[in-house]
This record gives sequence, structure tokens and C-alpha cells, in this order.
Amino acid sequence: MKKTLVVAVLALASVGASAQLAYPGSNWSNLTYNSNPVRFGNEGINTLLQGNIEQGIVWAKFGDGWRINTYAAMGYSADSIGLPYNNKVTPTLGVKFQRPWESGNLDIGVQAVYQNNFKGVPAGYPHSGTGVQAYVQYWTGWDLKN
Repeated sequence: MKKTLVVAVLALASVGASAQLAYPGSNWSNLTYNSNPVRFGNEGINTLLQGNIEQGIVWAKFGDGWRINTYAAMGYSADSIGLPYNNKVTPTLGVKFQRPWESGNLDIGVQAVYQNNFKGVPAGYPHSGTGVQAYVQYWTGWDLKN
């Protein structure tokens, strides 16, 4: 899966170099500290780091501001007490239709995801898996002063 992901990203990047439309990327991360003990078999105060980095290529623009974007992304999550659902990496390849606005963005897409849980997985349970996800995502922001 790792070789396939690298080859796909390089292929998209080489073809995208001739398109020269746009190469949007994004990153978000979050670090939280839970001051209350978590009690799910793993006792302790939990610190959690999670985030996602994405790099895309816009191939075409059409209609009223819509665009087609293929992308590769890497999600990550790790905590201090070893909860399986918090300790994973998720490389992703996808395609989405995007409609940007001045204060937000609408994405409608499909993506292939590989998830590798690297800590705390009970014996007999899989450490990794793959899947395909369809999604609709909307983001907006505002400033109450303006």
C-alpha cells in the first residue's frame, strides 16, 4: 500500500505540472490535554495530538466557481495513554469537487483510506485496514466585528 501511495502521488504531481492550474494544500493540528482521568482500561491523564496535512492539484474549473481537485493526505493521531482509536496514521488519496466562497468552502468527494493503528490494539484485532469513503464537507468562518 505504501509503494502504491507514493507512485500515485508522484504520478499526480507529474501530470499536474503540465496543468498549472493550482496546487492547494492545507494543514491542521490540535494538541489537547485532558485533566480528568480516562478510565477505559487505560487509566491516566491523556494528552492527544492529532492533525492532517493535504496536498492537491486542481485540474479544471467549471460552472460558477467549481473545481476538480485530486489530492493526497496524511492524517495522524497519538495519545499518551495508548487508546487504539487515538494512535493511528491514515494516508488517503481522493478526488473532490470544490466550491470556494469568500468565507468558506464546500467539498463533495470520494477517497481511499488506509488506516494503521500502531499502539494499544488488543490481541486478535486488526492493526490496519482500508476503505473507501464518500463525503460532503463544509467549512465557513466569520468575524463578528466586520
